[in-house]
Formats: sequence, C-alpha cells, structure tokens
Amino acid sequence: MRVAEIDLDVTSMGLVCSVGHDVVTACAAIRAGISRPAPIPEHPVVDLATHESVPLLGHPVTSLADGFCSGARWLQLAPLAFDDLIRTGQLPHDPGFWTQTAVVVLLPNLEEPRFEHDDRALLQLLRGPFVDAIASRLPQKTARVSVVARGHAGFAELLLDTPDLLRRGGLDRVIIVAVDSYVEPFSIAWLAGEGRLKTDFDPVGLMPGEAAAALMLEPPGRSRALAQLRCAGVAPIPNTEAVDPQRRGQALASLLRASNATGLRLFGDLNGESQRSEAFGYCLNALADSNILEGPVESIVGETGDTGAAQPWLMLAFAAWLRSRGHATTPIAVGQCAATTSAAIAIVE
Repeated sequence: MRVAEIDLDVTSMGLVCSVGHDVVTACAAIRAGISRPAPIPEHPVVDLATHESVPLLGHPVTSLADGFCSGARWLQLAPLAFDDLIRTGQLPHDPGFWTQTAVVVLLPNLEEPRFEHDDRALLQLLRGPFVDAIASRLPQKTARVSVVARGHAGFAELLLDTPDLLRRGGLDRVIIVAVDSYVEPFSIAWLAGEGRLKTDFDPVGLMPGEAAAALMLEPPGRSRALAQLRCAGVAPIPNTEAVDPQRRGQALASLLRASNATGLRLFGDLNGESQRSEAFGYCLNALADSNILEGPVESIVGETGDTGAAQPWLMLAFAAWLRSRGHATTPIAVGQCAATTSAAIAIVE
C-alpha cells in the first residue's frame, strides 16, 4: 500500500463526456442529475417485453466519436478535453510557458483482454498520433508530451508520481489527459462476452460510456487554484484476490484510514454491477466505527455511464469543480474500487 501527501493545486480542467463537451457544461449537467443515454445500433439486444431486437443503451459522446473505434475513438476525445483545459485556464500561447509543462496522455491498459483481438490498440501505433495531436495545439511543439497505457491503475500512480516529476524535470506544471471508451465495438463485445452489460436479462450490469478528462496540476501558490489535491494512495491486490469484492472493499477502507482524513464525502465508481456495490459495502462496513466518512457513497456513473479508465479522472474533475464553485464545503475522496488489481483514492480540498 502506498499513501502520501501530494500537495498539488488543480489550476485548470477540461472534460468531454456524454452530457457535455466542456467542463462547465458537463459538471453542471452531472450536478443537476441530467443523463443522455442513447442507442448503440451496432450491438442489438432482446427487449424482454416484446422479444424483439433493440439497440443496447449506453452513453456515447454522439456527433464527436461516431464511426470510430479503439485508438481512433480516443483520438477524437482526448485533444478536445485538452483544448477545453486551455480555454478554462486561459493558458497563454507562449513558448516559455509550455517549455515548463509536461503533458501525460493516459490510455487504457492495452494488455487487458478486451484488446487481445484488436491489432490497432498497440501503444507503438498510438503514441505518435497522440503526441502529434497534442503538440499541434502548442507553439513550436514546446511541451514534453508522453503517452502511457496504465489504465485504471494509472489513476493514483500518476498523482503520486507527479511531485517527483515536477522536481526532476524542473517543471512548473503537469497536465494529465485521461481517455477511455467502453462504447467502441471491441469493448462492447468484450463486456458482452463477460456478461457485464446492463440489459433486460441482466439489470445489474453496466451501461457503457466514454470520456476524456484533463487536469493541470501545479505546486501550491503558482496560480489561482480551483481545488487542492491533498493526498493520494494505491493498494495493490493480488491477482488471485482481485475479483473478491470483500478484498477490494477492505483495501479501499485501508487507504482511507491511512489518509488520516475525517469528514469526507466519498465519490465512488459504482456502476450498477453487484460486485462493485458489494466492494463499497464492505468498505463502508469497515469504516463504520470511524468518523472518516460523513455519508454514503456518491456516484456520477448514472449520468455518464461507466467510462472505464477515464472514470476516476472524470470524478476527480467533478469533485474539483464542486469545490471551486462552493458546492462542496467538505473534502471529497475519490475512491476507485474497479475490478482490477488495485484500489485507489485521491482527496480533494
């Protein structure tokens, strides 16, 4: 288990998801409980009432990513979130600013089973297009742009590594752009094969979504902060126990205890699947005798669908937006309990 204070300011954000193509619109829609599920014609399912074939419902970013799959779909979303971050922070087009900036693009874990039959989802094929797409938006391609495929595990790991990246690189800021899509055809086929999709025959499945979220992180006092990241942590789970909801819930509870925080609101990646609900249930039970949490687990997946590896970053952006607008007066813990080999947290103040 790795938990540490990171003491970083969130100074700009960008967001693209099914309920908004910019951070203000998307976060306002999420706070209002607005949802825009849409049919996915490429994957028909059976209507239990009529026994007819109907499209699966999900949360695609319509008009922006239609017709694309795998890396091409991510490439439609990630640069738009980066553009939104530039607009939101009113960032300068000054080469001196960008030479002190690192941009890290976070992709899904390309070694996951959902990509084993997709030859286009290879990091060596995707790195160049993503670097070019980000660099083309900058003066003289000045920023240091890197692409990593760390998936869900990259959430807390990147946050924990950011202070050291700033020091070692002599940088003023790091921008993280996370993107994923459960709506693209290969992912839907994989989810269907695993029996994880929400249908009339499986009401406890998930509704696939997609999103790209960008956050700019700086040391305190450099710029006007929208919110502060106080702490992050990750707890590895052995592969033999990764599917055990009790093990994952207890790992998340251990992280929250190790943060030494109290009175937290907990945002979790509850997505409708019973195993995910059980995991958070075990977490809440393990913390019942403490004052760490001030209420039940809150989720925004109902508004956006499950957006895969982008989900914790979307929640983090929403939490920072709530703090910046004064809609949240207590610290918010973003907790990840996905069916992977780790649990993770980040605390936003």
